[in-house]
Amino acid sequence: ITIPKESFSSETQIAIARSNTNSCGWLVEGTHPIEFAVYADKQPKEPITLDFYYAQDEAYTGTNSVDTNRTKLVLARYNPVTGQCLPLETTINQSNWKITAKLNHFSIFQLMLLNPSANLNNVKIYPNPFYVNRGQGFVSLTGMPAGANIKIYTLNGEKVYETSSEGSGTAYWSGKNRKGQFAGSGIYLCVIKSDAGKKILKIAVER
Repeated sequence: ITIPKESFSSETQIAIARSNTNSCGWLVEGTHPIEFAVYADKQPKEPITLDFYYAQDEAYTGTNSVDTNRTKLVLARYNPVTGQCLPLETTINQSNWKITAKLNHFSIFQLMLLNPSANLNNVKIYPNPFYVNRGQGFVSLTGMPAGANIKIYTLNGEKVYETSSEGSGTAYWSGKNRKGQFAGSGIYLCVIKSDAGKKILKIAVER
């Protein structure tokens, strides 16, 4: 675990435990979930980077293996209140079987398979509004085709950020502009383009 100094204002104990609820409904080669729980008496104010590793049999065995599906796999945070599994920014390194994810809230986490959408009909943005100083960490965009282009603009037409959706149809925005500074409070236009068409959504930012 890599914890930025801004994550907690005082000393905080963090515990990681095994979990086997399969709340997000994906099993590695039909056998078991890659899942764990992270607990603390406080939630982080800045995202925490978590590295963990998967075994060789999880890497290559069958159609449900990690490496076979690596472009569509995300670590998801389970929300017990809503029953949702919220995808997090995730990187899979095949060379050392390492998975890296950014955690913005402690809960139960599970590696899950997330297929990209064929269209832009069900794009979701959360949290929205995005509160920079409440520990939300980043904005997630889900429900897009893979490789969709995403541009975020001010209402005056100034481009703030640009990225592309991953193989899982997800993308993430830290709330920062191209200079690495947090965007000011206001409404921003999120323009999404893909072979399936174009969609414009609004993102509210509050500092």
